[in-house]
Amino acid sequence: MSPDWKEAARVAIEAAARATGEDPRTWLVTVKNVSTAYMTDGPSASAALAVAITTAVRHTKILPNVALTGGIERDGRITAVGGIPEKIQGAVAAGMTTVLIPKGQSRTRDWDVQELSERFQIAVLEVGTLREAYEKMTGQEL
Repeated sequence: MSPDWKEAARVAIEAAARATGEDPRTWLVTVKNVSTAYMTDGPSASAALAVAITTAVRHTKILPNVALTGGIERDGRITAVGGIPEKIQGAVAAGMTTVLIPKGQSRTRDWDVQELSERFQIAVLEVGTLREAYEKMTGQEL
């Protein structure tokens, strides 16, 4: 994993701790890269990591077939990432039915995901915070 990804993971842990009111110094978080073909780089999975940690702390479960991409800030804001159309196609290939993306990224100067959403019959929803993502990914309030 790249240094950028490691920093994004640290920020995700801090955001999850803030959202749950927990002290992250009491946690042991292990993240394993299962890809042998690619180096994990950038913040694109950090929002998903923050949601995953939050669900673990709260003993809740992520709904099946829901994916999330986006960076995360310590205060829980989800930030923009690149490659949204490719990530939606990857989610479709993995059998997902809903993809959560950062607020404001459905239509940019580089893409408009509505056509992909319609073609692949996949719901693409924008989220702006860890709270919103958690609630859409678990069906429960944070």
